[in-house]
Amino acid sequence: MNKVNTFTEEEAINITIEQGYDGSEFNTAVWNKRGCLTTNRTLDALIRKLETIYHHVEIEGRGRKRKYILENKKEEMSELEYNYKGTVPTEEEENMKEYLFNHLLNKGVGNARPISGWIREFDLFQRNAFSHDVLIEEIKELHLGVLNNSNEIVNEFINAINNYNKSIVENSFRRLGKEGRISRSISYIFKTVEGNYEEVDEARYEEATFFKKELVESHDIKYSQYIQAYFSAGHKNTRMKSIIHEVDKQMAEVFGVDYMYQAIGVSIIDDKVQKIVSEDEFDQAYFQKFINLATNRQNRKDYQETKSFWRRTYLMNTLKILLIILKDKLEIDGLEGLFHKEMKKKSKEEFLDYAGDNDDGNEL
Repeated sequence: MNKVNTFTEEEAINITIEQGYDGSEFNTAVWNKRGCLTTNRTLDALIRKLETIYHHVEIEGRGRKRKYILENKKEEMSELEYNYKGTVPTEEEENMKEYLFNHLLNKGVGNARPISGWIREFDLFQRNAFSHDVLIEEIKELHLGVLNNSNEIVNEFINAINNYNKSIVENSFRRLGKEGRISRSISYIFKTVEGNYEEVDEARYEEATFFKKELVESHDIKYSQYIQAYFSAGHKNTRMKSIIHEVDKQMAEVFGVDYMYQAIGVSIIDDKVQKIVSEDEFDQAYFQKFINLATNRQNRKDYQETKSFWRRTYLMNTLKILLIILKDKLEIDGLEGLFHKEMKKKSKEEFLDYAGDNDDGNEL
């Protein structure tokens, strides 16, 4: 049975703060005047934040009587998507959702599996599609050979792709569920230190999760930072590696767990095909959406006002990497033009100035 919790708006905002968001909703004029949010972009943004934390978010009521039904907290937060249409899916999201649904119909749903398993099932773009070392050399060349942290840039691209794939699967399943076309079930799995896989009840899983969270926060870091570092292809400094090792050790001693995860099972309810989406249409939607997210990320204040070199040049790096890995394989509409436009913003002097900082932007 899926656990459902109902929260007030204030409690919902505080949940996002606990997960690392800034609680900007409390600073709005309407909140200060009415003690609640109005139906606008601020409310839409809060919903999107909650959707990075929970698999299912539902709103009931209006104004001060508004309630938030939050179901099935994610083991790992997904990346925040900046969709200024709020909960209305974009054309790219719709095409990807329909493509995945048609895949389920044609290939069968199979057994319950973690998100990573569904990513492999749908054959989404992954790290093994390119050479890590080749990209590092290409990024060095892009930045005139003066950059010595190109590895962090490539790792950040990999992190972004991993988070993006997870959000595609999670958001597509969520929307298909709301449309009454599939049903989802959650299983809670412990991989034991002996190498066995055991299904446990939700209470036991939450007990282990709470223990891990308390242990992580005892090291004076946020759980969301720990999760990001744990699954990151890079951005692990000596202290974080030590914390991860200590947490793994304690989880093994107390719960006998080497790894724990949620497995998602899917059943087809309505097998009617609503839209045929070709592989090329899916690829265009997939990469156009990824580019849009990268652009929004580059426009964030913390990416504009930073000494971190990879953050200042994040969009340019992302576009260059896409051009490299898609060369002679797939042509994405507008990709090359956007890259050259971004290049024009960065002069040779700026490259040297940024590279001189040699700051990878890590706090941990």
